[in-house]
Amino acid sequence: MARQVIQPNPVTLPVDPEYPGPKETGWTKRTIDSLATEIAEKLGYQPGQDLEPLVERLNGRVVIGPVDATGSTGFLKVEGDGSFLIALSPLPGENRNRFTIAHELGHYFLHAKVGRQRLYATRQAGSRAEWEANWFAGAFLMPAGPFLAAWNSHNGRAGYLISRFRVSGGAIQIRADTLREMGRLDA
Repeated sequence: MARQVIQPNPVTLPVDPEYPGPKETGWTKRTIDSLATEIAEKLGYQPGQDLEPLVERLNGRVVIGPVDATGSTGFLKVEGDGSFLIALSPLPGENRNRFTIAHELGHYFLHAKVGRQRLYATRQAGSRAEWEANWFAGAFLMPAGPFLAAWNSHNGRAGYLISRFRVSGGAIQIRADTLREMGRLDA
C-alpha cells in the first residue's frame, strides 16, 4: 500500500481542539498486555506483518507528513464513527513508525473505545494514557509467546529480534524488561 503524504500546508492539518485527548483506563500493564495480544490474535495479526492493511480493515488510514504537521512522531485522530487517521513523521524510520502505528492503535482500542469516541492523541510524554498506549503497542507487536520463543531460540540476540518483529532495539529491550517484570522472562 502506498502511503499518502500530507502536504506541508498547515491549514490542511487535521487538528481540532474540539476533539478530546485520551483519558487513562487505569488498567494494569498485565491487563493491557493480555488485551493487546487478544486483539492482535482476533485481527489475525502475525508479528512482523505490515500494519497498514490492518489499519485499513479497521476503517483507518496512515499518512506521512512533515514534522510540523505530525509532531515529532505522529498523532491519531478518531472521528467517533470508527474511522480514524494516523499521521506519521518521515524522520523516525520504518521500525519506529511501526511502533507509533501500534501505539496509536492502542489509543484507538483503549481510549477511543474501538473508535466509538472522538479522540485526538499526540505524544504527551509521561502521561498515564501514553504509558498505556506504549504497553499496548509492545504487546501487540511482540506478543509474549512468539517473543519468548524467538528470545530463547536466539539467545536474546537483538539483531534477530529487531528483524523478526520489525521494531527498534529500544522496543525490544523494553519488551524484554516488561516480560521480566511479569515473571515471564528470566533476569
